[in-house]
Amino acid sequence: MGLLSLALLAGAAAFLFLTLKPLETRDEMLGQRLERSERRGPSDPGFARGADPAEKLTAFYRFFETEEATTDWLAKLYAIGKSVGVELRAADYKLQKGESRIQRYQITLP
Repeated sequence: MGLLSLALLAGAAAFLFLTLKPLETRDEMLGQRLERSERRGPSDPGFARGADPAEKLTAFYRFFETEEATTDWLAKLYAIGKSVGVELRAADYKLQKGESRIQRYQITLP
């Protein structure tokens, strides 16, 4: 009876650490993503359909807002290239100046 009890306790502990803890971590991560999404506004492109032009323009720019820096996007680009076997040894990055609030970069790869 004692060995069976110990086996059940060990099984419960294994279930806790192998199943419940990863699920709790994923739940927390999804909760954070949901909070960021709610701060950005609705993701439906037609949500501003009945709004005045100023609200539509604000919603348009809010859609492109991101918390990630440009260097983060460049690191992702480098990682994607490396994962498919393309080694990006050098590149030329230029910010295209314009009158828009959206930044555009020209990336030239040899």
